Amino acid sequence: MASFCPRSYLVFGMFCFWMNTISCIDLSFMTFEPCEFDGTRANNSSCCMESVLRNLCLVQRLDNWDNVAILYDTSNSQKMVNTFLSHCADVKTTLFDVTDMTSILIRSMLLTLYGMKSDGARIILMPGTQTLQILKIVNDLDINSNRTTNYRTNSKWIILCHEKVKTSFAKLTFNLVNVLIMGCFNGKFEIYTILQNAAFKLTCWENEIDVTSCKTDHFFPSFRYRLNGRHILIGTIESTSYFDLEVNDHNKTVYSGMVVQLAEMIAQTLNFTFSFVQPHDCKWGLEVNGVWEGMIGQLVRQEVDLVIADLAATSDRMEVVDFIFPAYLIQNIGLLYQNWEQPESNWSKVFSPLHAYVYYCVLGAIIAVGIIIVLFDRRSSNEASINPISPSYVVYIIFSLVGLVLLRDNKFWPKKESVRILVAFFWIFCVVLSAAYVGNLTAKLAETKENKAFNSLGELVKLEDWKWGSSDELTQEIIRKDTSPVVQELWEGMVRFNQSDPSVLLLDPSYHLDRLILKNDKYAYIVFDAKYFAYNQKECLFELFNDGLGSLNVAMAVTKDSYLKSDLERVMLELSKTGLLEKLEEDHYTDNRPLSCQTTVKSKRIVRMSDMTGTVLVSAIGLGVALVVLVLEMIIKYVVKGNNIIKIL
Repeated sequence: MASFCPRSYLVFGMFCFWMNTISCIDLSFMTFEPCEFDGTRANNSSCCMESVLRNLCLVQRLDNWDNVAILYDTSNSQKMVNTFLSHCADVKTTLFDVTDMTSILIRSMLLTLYGMKSDGARIILMPGTQTLQILKIVNDLDINSNRTTNYRTNSKWIILCHEKVKTSFAKLTFNLVNVLIMGCFNGKFEIYTILQNAAFKLTCWENEIDVTSCKTDHFFPSFRYRLNGRHILIGTIESTSYFDLEVNDHNKTVYSGMVVQLAEMIAQTLNFTFSFVQPHDCKWGLEVNGVWEGMIGQLVRQEVDLVIADLAATSDRMEVVDFIFPAYLIQNIGLLYQNWEQPESNWSKVFSPLHAYVYYCVLGAIIAVGIIIVLFDRRSSNEASINPISPSYVVYIIFSLVGLVLLRDNKFWPKKESVRILVAFFWIFCVVLSAAYVGNLTAKLAETKENKAFNSLGELVKLEDWKWGSSDELTQEIIRKDTSPVVQELWEGMVRFNQSDPSVLLLDPSYHLDRLILKNDKYAYIVFDAKYFAYNQKECLFELFNDGLGSLNVAMAVTKDSYLKSDLERVMLELSKTGLLEKLEEDHYTDNRPLSCQTTVKSKRIVRMSDMTGTVLVSAIGLGVALVVLVLEMIIKYVVKGNNIIKIL
């Protein structure tokens, strides 16, 4: 018995199957009974080609082959093709006559077949003299196509056999895994398939004529294993948090970071192995003089199958590669800086909860209400003449109103109802004002952060003693192209600084970070993923400004029309639905600063005059009601006085 399994991948040609590490099937034993085919039935044999073709139609229907490519040899298979078409008229077929085809034409034909359907090629190989040559070419097509095809696992083949095998396959290297062999062997109709590198005779049908009792998984059991252990080259670049490598004590390279976690999750789902390849120029990828550099260049030149890195999906890059969505991270452009503003003193915090105008308003209200009380809170003119307005009485009224503002009980009780109403509404005004003051004062005293040097890009660009810079070409390009006025001012500032200080555009992230930490100047570093840098400092070194400069999707990328695209999109969608992508993002943005830095209290906005509109309105209503009552009291007083005069007369 001959043994010829040169690789761990099992394939078959025509009607031969073999498996790794075991002896292969004896080719001389597996033969097709020589039959004279007359279009309907094979003579001198219990196995008829009509039965083979009928079951061929059943297989393609059970497996939903709505588009089939038939490769045939005119000299040997024309009659079989015609019979198949008559039995399977409902199937859309594309015929390829491979008679006398050269290797170049066969390769071109196979590439055409691969692009016929997005879910993979479906091919029937009729017996002929070109069978062996076609199998030789398709075995190496994925390698020769430079990672643009995936015939090994993303195609399905049915190979028909009807003649005695005379050619040895010992020197062939087979890679196809989804292949079904149909024919009559030793007088019996049989079907063979493979599973996990072992050849199996398909015995799912109830009898040896009909396969309708079989399921699709019986025909191509390896199809469920996705990429079936294919080795994938993943382009990436060493970058903090995303991809780190180090050599351990056993002289073994150990990888870590978000890229590694994501690659392992996808590889487990799609069943492939992988290795990382970093670009020689250690760049992400920009177009320079018509040539793409970095990881994008790797994809364009088809040096890798996939890129997983902190790679932003820009419109320029989308023209030459395909990005996989949903993205696994949304990365903001932000600013890092050290705060040079002095902290607010505790003394100033006592007065800061209210705006100065509010204090002026309170003082004015006390004076106005005090005057009204002093002038009108006397019962009669006789009382007024006996007890004229004295300085001590005025002071008493003023201090009583201040006591109301401070919510103190000072036993002040007006004599007239109108003035009582006025004081009641003034009391409501004082309660609201005191509540706002106490709330803001509590927040102010609890704050531990310093005042920020600036709260917007507009404030930054107006600070004459500040500079800012960036270490990334893409960041600089995005800022340069941004049309918003404030970002344009930001870019113009960088250009102006660069004339006297070229370091602001130096392509070295470590320099900019060191400048933030060590240099004694006011400097802001514009960088992608500023939040990560801020969250991973041992001290409370950096302030973070993360608004106004935009964000980009960080996503995986593949070559245009890659065989991986549809599978990767499906996997990323599932990872998003299950929350695994969100978990990756949470791990990436873990706040590793001391707790004193993590307890950030947002600055409380002081109470302004516009905030007191409602309170002032209530006070105005109170004053109006008090005046009305006062008028009524005066009218009643004069009416009663007139009646008394009439009685006396």
